[in-house]
Amino acid sequence: MDPTRINAVEGQLELLENLFAATRRARGIEMAFEPLPLLLPGGGFPPELLDLLSTAETAELSRLRIPKRRRDWLGGRLAAKAAALRLLQRAGLSLEPSEIEILKQDSGEPALRLSRPPRAASERIARPLEAPDGVEVTISHSGDLAAAAAWRRGSTGSIGLDIEQVRPVEPEIVPIALTSGEIRRIELAATEQERTRLILSLWTVKEAALKAAGVGLSVALQALEVVPGPECGNWTVRLDSRDGTHPTREFLVETSIAAGYVVSLAVSCTGASETHPR
Repeated sequence: MDPTRINAVEGQLELLENLFAATRRARGIEMAFEPLPLLLPGGGFPPELLDLLSTAETAELSRLRIPKRRRDWLGGRLAAKAAALRLLQRAGLSLEPSEIEILKQDSGEPALRLSRPPRAASERIARPLEAPDGVEVTISHSGDLAAAAAWRRGSTGSIGLDIEQVRPVEPEIVPIALTSGEIRRIELAATEQERTRLILSLWTVKEAALKAAGVGLSVALQALEVVPGPECGNWTVRLDSRDGTHPTREFLVETSIAAGYVVSLAVSCTGASETHPR
């Protein structure tokens, strides 16, 4: 990559990693963004990137055959490792990327664990752990970037992160993803650019909230009610339990548009009442 392109990418990443600074400080969230890795001729990746994976992760990557899926998977893992390592370093643990692994659970959500015993950041303090207690991650990717956030369970509510590159939106996804009230709001937008950004904002808000809820695509996007907050880029999202399969929950979501991407960070409303299915 030529130096001009490298500088542009570095500036893009720096801009994105400064998003939601106040919320991240208050809730102990670490975020990271990584360019999606380029495939080498033959469909492989540079050895220095593969060295960052654990044995189990390497095996999981080898099972993926579609080039785009391989790039998305590896970029997402690298971003999640970067965010998790920053979080663990704050707790005094110094680990290499290959010493942690992020594998898919049966639910489809990523789960982080140690692949080997960690070292303490200070040689004077030996604090071996069997697992990075309570550390969770959320991953997203779009365009040429992967994004991830890491946090400790119990120190904050559950977290969801979603990123979408700003681009024209296929018209058929609008009635599938948005409610009639949200569609009316879009129709009031003054320009096509404004409409596109609003659609992508609502999309990422809902995706981030679903990730924070841990329900993935098992819940339709239309099941989420999105209400604009008092400040631009702030939303409240309510996930109703219409069929009793999941709790009724609320999320606070921040959205920002930067470096050609829409990014949304959702945090569950701690202390809010939840109606659990019976």
